Amino acid sequence: MIPLSFNTYTFLANDESMGAANVEITLSNLIYSFDWELPVGAEGIDTLKTHGVVTHKTNALRLVAKVYNHDWKS
Repeated sequence: MIPLSFNTYTFLANDESMGAANVEITLSNLIYSFDWELPVGAEGIDTLKTHGVVTHKTNALRLVAKVYNHDWKS
């Protein structure tokens, strides 16, 4: 095992938070770039959850992505 100095650990911790921020920005841009709609025939969003230490949705969320028209008007 290689001993890490305090400065090296601080650098690694900052690198992890920057990586998380990059993932967050990429995901938000992806979500913003589309209009999200329910599939044809879907009646609504299922909000049933399973109970336990971690809560999960019973059924997966299914959406249809349509390209968003970025028609900027001033």
